[in-house]
Amino acid sequence: MLNVFHLERTILIGETSDVEGCVKYEIYRNDEVGFVHAIAYKEFMVRKEDGAEYMYWARIGSTTLKSGRDICRAIDACETHYKQNFNKF
Repeated sequence: MLNVFHLERTILIGETSDVEGCVKYEIYRNDEVGFVHAIAYKEFMVRKEDGAEYMYWARIGSTTLKSGRDICRAIDACETHYKQNFNKF
């Protein structure tokens, strides 16, 4: 049987009101067990040789969620993951 994960919610977590400094979390759920995984991304700028600049979101981490079907607990787990891992960005 295939495991299918659905993107349930995307949240931004950061220390300031500036969205550019935030870490983006994508929270995924499985229909059978609820919220199971969150992937963290940080936005970076790349400058090409011709001087053009591009922004992209790069994966910088992930965490396994044990929050069942409670989205508030899943978000709390992302906040905890951010504080433990990315507060230094």
